[in-house]
Amino acid sequence: MDLGMIILGAIMAIVCALPFMAVTISRNRVTKNVKKRLNELAAENNGSLTRMEVHGKMALAMDEKEQRLFFVKQHTDQVEKVVVDLSRMSQCRLEKQSRTVTSDRGKYLLIESVLLRLVPNTRTEEVKVTVFDIETDLSLNGELQFAERWAGIIDEHLRLRIPVHEQPADTTPKRRYKASA
Repeated sequence: MDLGMIILGAIMAIVCALPFMAVTISRNRVTKNVKKRLNELAAENNGSLTRMEVHGKMALAMDEKEQRLFFVKQHTDQVEKVVVDLSRMSQCRLEKQSRTVTSDRGKYLLIESVLLRLVPNTRTEEVKVTVFDIETDLSLNGELQFAERWAGIIDEHLRLRIPVHEQPADTTPKRRYKASA
């Protein structure tokens, strides 16, 4: 094989790989930035993140000991930050707003927004965390599954939680759930 062909092959391989590398680097940078903002939000509220998940330009995290939920979403020009005191909430519901659209190909369902609705213990106002909104986000890309997963996580936490005033004073980890036999 000729040295020129080897060099040409190597250059072609690099040119083909560059777009994939650029996308991966960009995605990692966004994820790192969202995690940083989430950790800053938790630190501002004297929280420690015990459960966290990043999805694209947003992240949800929970401080299970202090019973707080943290949400960060990076928009083009601003950052949306939400802190929810879970000790004041009774349940979490997934809310999906959609409409039926008719086209020449038939009818289909267009999801306009996906949000987590946190229902309070008292008659105070509900807290809504918008995971997807068609006006600010281009298209659904796993946000519905992300919201479904977190609605389940939060609702399970609300059902099984230990009230803050009943938690042990020491910081050693305790097993809260008994293993089933």
